[in-house]
Amino acid sequence: MDTQGFLSGLSLLWDGDPQVADHPRDRRFRAVLDTVRGMATENKLALLNFAASNLEPGEIYLEVGAFAGCSIIAAALGNDAQFVTIDDYSRPGSSAEECRRNLARYGLDNVELIDADVWDVLSDPPFSAPVGVYFYDGGRRFVEQYRALE
Repeated sequence: MDTQGFLSGLSLLWDGDPQVADHPRDRRFRAVLDTVRGMATENKLALLNFAASNLEPGEIYLEVGAFAGCSIIAAALGNDAQFVTIDDYSRPGSSAEECRRNLARYGLDNVELIDADVWDVLSDPPFSAPVGVYFYDGGRRFVEQYRALE
């Protein structure tokens, strides 16, 4: 990925400073937030989508923590890459069925949902493609965050 090109493209997503912007210029992510449960913001969804749009051919987007699918849906919108999300649905109120329904509602057949423990999956990944974008939205404890980066 061309870092300079990425950064200049990133600056075009918002009017002014994205740290204080209420929303990105592209408002299509508002509809995702209105139809899919999650805790994301339009700004985060725009950032994930832009990162995914910069994947090199053959790279995948890997997300840990699907919940109802809000972030992975936004990342995949308009992008032709392969997307993989892993969640064991142990969080109260989450279900793989709801996530699959939401993915289907948006017609995203390029998203693979793996319903399993992330550490089991990542110890022997079912994909061989290089990960170009990695978004960890799993456990919040220090050890989980450290392990996710490790």
